[in-house]
Amino acid sequence: MPRSKPRAIESSKKAPPPASVARVRWSILVPFLAALLLIAAGLRIYGSTNDLWLDEIIAIDSARQAPAAMDIIATDRTEPGSPLRLDGSHQLYTLYLYAIGPQSDPVNFRIPSLLAGIGTVAMAWLIGRRRDLATGIFAALLVGFSYVFVLYSSEARGYALEVFFAFVGFYALDRYLETNRWPFGVLFSLSVVLGLLAQLSFVCFYLAAFTWCAYRLIRSRAGLKQILPVALWCHAAPALFMAWLYDVHIRGIGTVGGTASPSLIHSYGTALAWAFGPPSTSAWMFLACVVAVVALYAGIGRLWREKSDVFVLYLGVILVFPILLIVARGSDVVYLRYFLISIAFLLLLCSVLMSSLYRQGRLGQVACALLVIIYVATNGAQMATFFQYGRGQYRDAMRYMKEHANRSPVLIGGTQDYGTGTVLRYYGPAVMGSGWQYLRHGTWPPEGPEWLVCEAESFENPVPPEPRIQDGRHTYEFEQTFRTAPLSGLHWFLYHNQSVRGSDDR
Repeated sequence: MPRSKPRAIESSKKAPPPASVARVRWSILVPFLAALLLIAAGLRIYGSTNDLWLDEIIAIDSARQAPAAMDIIATDRTEPGSPLRLDGSHQLYTLYLYAIGPQSDPVNFRIPSLLAGIGTVAMAWLIGRRRDLATGIFAALLVGFSYVFVLYSSEARGYALEVFFAFVGFYALDRYLETNRWPFGVLFSLSVVLGLLAQLSFVCFYLAAFTWCAYRLIRSRAGLKQILPVALWCHAAPALFMAWLYDVHIRGIGTVGGTASPSLIHSYGTALAWAFGPPSTSAWMFLACVVAVVALYAGIGRLWREKSDVFVLYLGVILVFPILLIVARGSDVVYLRYFLISIAFLLLLCSVLMSSLYRQGRLGQVACALLVIIYVATNGAQMATFFQYGRGQYRDAMRYMKEHANRSPVLIGGTQDYGTGTVLRYYGPAVMGSGWQYLRHGTWPPEGPEWLVCEAESFENPVPPEPRIQDGRHTYEFEQTFRTAPLSGLHWFLYHNQSVRGSDDR
């Protein structure tokens, strides 16, 4: 009697599903993915309809002031102090703003971010699908319903573009290292060049990708014959471009003004916490940060146990290089947006963990469903706030001052001349006509401006600093708050001059 094969070997070889089962699976999956992409696109498009805020207006003004398109990239040709020489100049996006010229609809300014944001969801699916079907679905869900990426995918700056090009670069490099096909190497190089033009913090991804390549080559004991193609197709163009960009743009670059962060660790921990969109309270943010650290540790550990060297890229892009570059940068101003690529790759790593949990049977599937519901609910609550307040309610504030003014022209002052004055100059003519004037400090008349605008960062509580403000001769009484959503925009607090209101009270 012939010997039968051991049962363990038989059970380890799974036959592919019948063609009919595969067709049923894809007949369900394709509409699901299409619906997910449409919902993600709808959230981002709706989020792009609100007011432009200060940083977007600065980017638009920078594009208008550029003498020529090349001056946007080679900013060594511009004067010191020019907005084009700030680290928030987003060269690729500024080129787009330069090309389209003056517009009235904020959506037109935000089209590249919208397209990149939608494309990022699709790339998350492609990256996850290379591992397995469940990872692809979870990756698309997490990125698609992330408040952070809905916010930055509907803003006229380069952050959505840098995340999109990081995902494209990851996908292309993964394919190149697997197949050694030069088109994937060229795609990786192109994504790096465009990502660096989108935002300089993209260098964190490139350094992590370079380290991953080097680790792969060292681990495989590659010789010169294997190293040269990788250097040629994947790293020659990015290295040369980075050297040129440093010479014409990065040297002497300035920093966009802002509020100093309590510490780098605090800023980094807050960024990791925002990956899950928790309520903006200290307790919830701390809990979300702990969950993020646990997810990072568990995800890296799983990849290590699987003997997958991609853990090098995840560890570099999420943890090592963002912190090293912030330290090297030496600025006290550290915003969450500097860690956007870290957040994006943390979500990809979470999709790996959720896929592993999903394969643990019915209990794991129920746990995944609950986690998805909690994630969508917390991020959905943040999105509801965003859709209500936008990135600030500047036009509403101007209409309020015009309608409740006692004198004409309406004289307005502010605690921050540059920020408040820039927004007023952008929207004022369309909202208030010609019957208004913004007065900088030192130019106030004896009776003072009728309105005083105080502003606060989005991460601060939307509470007026004082019930009344005195400048020595006048008393300004708090009257109205115009909020912004978390992570972007500015709160505005309107104060009314009591002497003006008292003398001309209607």
